[in-house]
Amino acid sequence: MAHSIRFEQFDDFLLSKDEVRDFIDMFYRWGDAKFIVRTDKNERKVRGRHCVDLGGVHTVSLVKQNIARDFQRGTTIGGNLRAPSLKCAAGMVLAHELQHANQSKLHKQEEGFYRDHRYWNRACERDARQFVDEHIAEICAYFDVSAPVRRKGPTPTGGDSEALAVAGLLSECSEVSMEDIRDELRASGILTPSSVRLVVEHLRGQEIDIK
Repeated sequence: MAHSIRFEQFDDFLLSKDEVRDFIDMFYRWGDAKFIVRTDKNERKVRGRHCVDLGGVHTVSLVKQNIARDFQRGTTIGGNLRAPSLKCAAGMVLAHELQHANQSKLHKQEEGFYRDHRYWNRACERDARQFVDEHIAEICAYFDVSAPVRRKGPTPTGGDSEALAVAGLLSECSEVSMEDIRDELRASGILTPSSVRLVVEHLRGQEIDIK
């Protein structure tokens, strides 16, 4: 037996259907399952989305324009690292969504795992980002590129690009608090007044509400 994978509205994406199939085989850790994989040309914020119905069918939506946009900005993608190539960025997003598929088996009845008023505090999101970080070597090896290394502190240019990477992470949320901004900058080791201002200005430019 094998996974049942159906492609719907899968138009002009960064990965081929065969590459998507390979990633499902590589990163979905349970037995044979049913997947629907589609692309979304209307979504403005998120790069990917996973949902599972009562019949256990997993639907993974992937957003090419948002992945390409954030890759060009140098945003961390899928996990807490920057993608070394555009195809790798798409693979990191897909791996993130496949970990959500894995979670649906492990955490079916755990509402607290999925809910928190702050997006970045949700255990499911932290787990999915960590999953991509843990498998970054395999993802990059698949595309024959060198794996990235996470920096612990500011960049030589003063940390602007690292702050913009944090802004990119937060831009997936429809609503962000100042506490969210400070927490993410602190975790990246670049909590300064200028980095806070840069993130706030970037988010407001993306029409993200800051509470």
